[in-house]
Amino acid sequence: MFTTRRRSIAAAGLLTVALALTACGPDQAGSAATVGSTTISDTQLNDQAVAVMDALNLTPSAQINSVLLQRIVTGEIVNQMAAKNGVTVTEGDIDRFLEEQYKKTTGGKAALEQQLLQSGLTADQIRPAAKTSLQVEALGKKLAPGKSAADQQKAVAEAAVAFAKEQGVSINPRYGTWDPSSLSITGSGGNDLTTSIQGGGVSGLLGDNGAGNSTGQ
Repeated sequence: MFTTRRRSIAAAGLLTVALALTACGPDQAGSAATVGSTTISDTQLNDQAVAVMDALNLTPSAQINSVLLQRIVTGEIVNQMAAKNGVTVTEGDIDRFLEEQYKKTTGGKAALEQQLLQSGLTADQIRPAAKTSLQVEALGKKLAPGKSAADQQKAVAEAAVAFAKEQGVSINPRYGTWDPSSLSITGSGGNDLTTSIQGGGVSGLLGDNGAGNSTGQ
């Protein structure tokens, strides 16, 4: 269902970090965030944070939690938009997409996974990131058929703003507050890991000039 033109997980990141969302604090105990009726639990967030900190031998950090929560929420926004618009990404689609990325990376799968890990994306989160990328691409084609990639990204971003307002997005205040213009959590400070992730969301992990296109580097 997808073209064979050059793609990268950055397609998702470049878009999702640009989505403007309206947020307030969730009321549910043990909730890190909510997107519509979907709750992102503290446990879900903490599990990801522990995996990243253990893999990179980092000290526990509220900043890391905030940035990882940002990634989880934007992924959920895209996932819900895909469902509403009848966009389906299969496991086979993800397999083919990742195989393309491994082939484009000097050193293959192991090298790419290591590069991603240095930016805070553990191996078990690569497939979800790839799924988000493919969902964004398909949404763009559906919302702005025949348009340029830039126009398609703009169309999805605009639709996502309306979708998020309609569904309601809430962030637990202890993780900071949403900046609706950049889809970033403010008041969380920063460190080396958060800077690398916030520098472009998923696009900071696999970009046209980054890990996902490292053949020939």
